[in-house]
Amino acid sequence: MKEKKIDKYYKNNFLYRSHTMMLPEMHEKTIHLCQDCSFFVKIIGKQENKSACIKPIPIYKNKAKGPRPEIDIYEILKHISSKELMHLVETSSAHKTACSEFVKYSGVRSQ
Repeated sequence: MKEKKIDKYYKNNFLYRSHTMMLPEMHEKTIHLCQDCSFFVKIIGKQENKSACIKPIPIYKNKAKGPRPEIDIYEILKHISSKELMHLVETSSAHKTACSEFVKYSGVRSQ
């Protein structure tokens, strides 16, 4: 019982968790954010624009160059269902730590 309380304490203690040691190779991977990735694009809809990571879509996953920074919603709906698109938009965030498939965006994004 006592061990569980201690484990819970360290798990919930954000100050302790932020001071854990990290290998230099891992630091390079964790400093990037999703907003800096070439697969994090703006999806242009009829009424509003949303940003999302399109890496899970098979047609974009295989491209070495990466997609355009802005993609029309109809082009994406050709490859995935509307429910999958909603899931992509809801789970994507520009401020998340980038995944292991991070590809640096080299162009200039329009705001």
